[in-house]
Amino acid sequence: GWFGDACEKSCVFGTPSNEVCVCDSCHTGVACNVECSGYGACVEGACSCQEAWWGDKCETQGCPGIAEYCTGHGHCSILEQSCHCYSGWKGTGCSTPDCPGAPDCFNRGDCDAINFVQPMCVNCTGGYI
Repeated sequence: GWFGDACEKSCVFGTPSNEVCVCDSCHTGVACNVECSGYGACVEGACSCQEAWWGDKCETQGCPGIAEYCTGHGHCSILEQSCHCYSGWKGTGCSTPDCPGAPDCFNRGDCDAINFVQPMCVNCTGGYI
């Protein structure tokens, strides 16, 4: 677990090789002692990143979202690590449909976010359109 000319450098979660520590999965740093870049946790050999951190080892600062920044439904302000959602979307990662009416569709229909570019009310009930 040590390397260097005088075996003075620690290699905590890695394998010493040619004067460097080759890190195991989930670990970074010279001594391979930082789990998921400090922005996540190792779960079954892979990093599970905190919200707004991305990459195999949570090394990339970004914005919250599902599969991509702001779930593809908003603009990412990386410095603030926050999303500015496009019309029809809400939530920290812009992953929640936001149809017209409060609550959505005035509870007289379904908010469809799958079949349209922007969420809209469908299946209106009780004579409403």
